[in-house]
Amino acid sequence: MAIAEEGAPLHVGPRQDLAARADAAVMIGEAPDGLPLVLEVERARRVGDAVRAVLGGAPDKQVAEALEALEGAIAAAARRAGLFDLGGTPVYRTGAPVGALFGETMLARILGGHSPLLMDTQPTVGAAASSSLPLARRDLGRSPVTRMRIGVAAQRHVAVPLANGPVLLVEDGEAIEPETIEPLRLEDLRPLPTARFVGRGGLDSDGPLADGDAYRAALAGSAQVGWGVGAADVAHLIAEIARSLTPLHEEGRVHGDLKPANALVTGQGAVAIDPLGVAIGDVAPGITPGWAAPEQLLARALVPSTDVYPLGLMLARLFGAVVCGEERSFVVPAGPGQGRRVRLLADHDVYLDPDRAADLPMPLAAAWQDFIRQCLEFDPDDRPASATHFADRIDELLDAAPLAYEMPCPAGPGVLRRDVHVAGDPAPGWVVRDTR
Repeated sequence: MAIAEEGAPLHVGPRQDLAARADAAVMIGEAPDGLPLVLEVERARRVGDAVRAVLGGAPDKQVAEALEALEGAIAAAARRAGLFDLGGTPVYRTGAPVGALFGETMLARILGGHSPLLMDTQPTVGAAASSSLPLARRDLGRSPVTRMRIGVAAQRHVAVPLANGPVLLVEDGEAIEPETIEPLRLEDLRPLPTARFVGRGGLDSDGPLADGDAYRAALAGSAQVGWGVGAADVAHLIAEIARSLTPLHEEGRVHGDLKPANALVTGQGAVAIDPLGVAIGDVAPGITPGWAAPEQLLARALVPSTDVYPLGLMLARLFGAVVCGEERSFVVPAGPGQGRRVRLLADHDVYLDPDRAADLPMPLAAAWQDFIRQCLEFDPDDRPASATHFADRIDELLDAAPLAYEMPCPAGPGVLRRDVHVAGDPAPGWVVRDTR
């Protein structure tokens, strides 16, 4: 990630600026490296310059007055754009959805959003686009837990209260259901013991991401910055995601849309987000190609081990594994009177990247390989019975021998600038832009 060289400094003001000014910059929290995370809103539109260019010179007094009135009206409308009342609280709702603002999640940056099952000739689903191809239509009611939410990241927007209060995630549209509103959870890599920064260009340096002073010093003298996380920590994150599913499974539901894009690495650990919340024994209303378990693709009943399958795919990405084997074609329901052909590995094998397994004793490398293969079994009964069993097995394998290699993590979200004025003096900060 190149550090931006901006012309004018960016002054961060109070949230009330979102109502008082067409263009404003406000704090919304901390980025994964602990630096300020700023939302820059650009709503100003000037038409005078374009009109003057068409006229070929300075307009006469009457036209100039009309232009001034028009620009004043546009500026007033711009100051109102995105403002609305949310249960008695005035907020600014971004025009861009949360996925477009923040980009990929940290886990998707580390592992990649591309499933190891999808080859170049097959369609992929981008990380920010979330799930999901619909299967057969079903009446799932109005519950936000049980209804199908296609493209969750594309439907949710950031809502910033103009007064003090947590930044929120809200749905698009005017009729927002209160139960769908939730706090915006920001990611944090600093608690990970192996999380590191690398500065290049000018002053080359590296060190723990949790060392804020060293990190800021590196940013002052570098042209580019990157992050990295040890593979063992990434494996622990996948185990934490699995354990975060326990309450959902105990409620009798399956997440149904696990993938790196639907997991957050927070200061309290990694958690799965945006579940479909399909009842155990029910059929999923949609899938993400490449990440859904075979029974989900075939419109069969879902069980807790359905969620183990994508967790196993995440481990395959961690090890750079190739998932291969016999491929079969199936026709699945896609709606009333409609079918869709899918291809599945019915008899599979797993091969780890030799470079990533090189430092492991051969028996342990084989144990990882067998474990990933078991997680990807076609029959859900042949996989680890629960997400808890999956996580416990990861802990056992990591206790036996550490994973010594590092996974690069593209820095972000947004643009890194050195001249962000939050409390007077310029300092580095991350800026995400919402332009209307």
